[in-house]
Amino acid sequence: MDTAAPPSYGSLTPIQSSSIRICTISLLDKNKIRLIGTPPPLTPLLRSTIITCWGTILDESNYSGAHEFKLSGAPFRGEGPDLVRSRRLLLGLLYTMARAGWDLLQATDVSRREQDNDTLFFEYAGSIGGSSSSSGTVTPGGIDAAGLREVELFAVSFNRTDRIRVISQQSPEATFRMMELIKQAVASQWKYGIQSEKDYCGAMEIKLQGNPFGARGDQSVYARMMQAQMIANFRAEGFKLYTSIGLGTGKDGKDVESWISIHPVTLHSLNTSAPVMNALKCLKTPAVSSITAARNVIATRALSSTSVVAKNIRSDLKQAANRDSTWSESQIEKKLAFQGPRFENTDIDAQPKPRAAIELIAEEPIRLVEGRRARCDGGGGSLGHPQVWINLVNTLWGFFRMYLSINWDATDGTSCHGYADRPGAHACGYCGIRFEQKPHHHHH
Repeated sequence: MDTAAPPSYGSLTPIQSSSIRICTISLLDKNKIRLIGTPPPLTPLLRSTIITCWGTILDESNYSGAHEFKLSGAPFRGEGPDLVRSRRLLLGLLYTMARAGWDLLQATDVSRREQDNDTLFFEYAGSIGGSSSSSGTVTPGGIDAAGLREVELFAVSFNRTDRIRVISQQSPEATFRMMELIKQAVASQWKYGIQSEKDYCGAMEIKLQGNPFGARGDQSVYARMMQAQMIANFRAEGFKLYTSIGLGTGKDGKDVESWISIHPVTLHSLNTSAPVMNALKCLKTPAVSSITAARNVIATRALSSTSVVAKNIRSDLKQAANRDSTWSESQIEKKLAFQGPRFENTDIDAQPKPRAAIELIAEEPIRLVEGRRARCDGGGGSLGHPQVWINLVNTLWGFFRMYLSINWDATDGTSCHGYADRPGAHACGYCGIRFEQKPHHHHH
């Protein structure tokens, strides 16, 4: 029996054949990211990306020569907000690799283990200034500072059987633009249309009528045509389908695929003194609805581009000259106004004299009513008050009859034994409006 210790592994270098360099990033279990063959200078960049896009890193270790991150939570098994955050994390990883010159070759599941995730294979394509070994100019992070590539990335996530989400690391305006392309594809290829639209944890989401991602028969054909139209619309905007990654499983245990599209923007150089991480654009879940923010941006630009400036305004008009002295008896001189109020009215007779509400109510005319009770709601509407009934009789018997809700509207008094009406007006306890019976109005 061989009792020799297993061989120890040092840091793995990229697989290389002549000028070809390959490395991988494996997404493992529910919260592990393993860097296999990635250049050491990329490790701090990817670490910063993980912290920015996801959050806490619980542990880092050397796993048989590969650098492994163990994240908090379960980004690859999450639900709800974690589904959006995990795709932002994936976008951040791909963005960081692309910026450093590593293009994604393929995302594939190469393991037979259950609930395993895809492995990302990258090929080095070089940066603007060439490889670090040839240019001779290397940043403190080890990335060629002659220029980093600029790219745009966004993800399209298909959720449940009828929902499409757009998750972008770009501005809300760019996210809104991508969603408009998707809605155009839906309008042209999915005859059932869109049921609703909302912000889902910082991602834009539309809910389609029907079940295009669980359809059978004719609907399955229409669903594929709709997705093909999406890709065509993205290509027309300069984006191409970068990869499709099964990131975790849904509630039903089935893979949840996400499309990643990339647009190679015009390359530009970066200042060697600026940190490389300043180039990262991985966004956390915004506090403000991305749909609302995007629409506000577009609306503002539309107004600024279509606003008409009056051409007849004279440009030679100047502001009126300041007065040399005060122009009001109540105005204080400038040298004194700096130490107190500019205007001061000391004449009490000139002060406003608002009248009390009770005085204004007292001037309201008395409402004359038939019968021995009045109804008041303050006029109704938002300025009114709950409806109340006002007793216009004076005896204890009349009070009890009202309390028992007995109909005592008789005008001859025969059905109300032992009570006598009380002349005079009766005020509402809420608003103060007065009511009085018509027969007693002559007493005033």
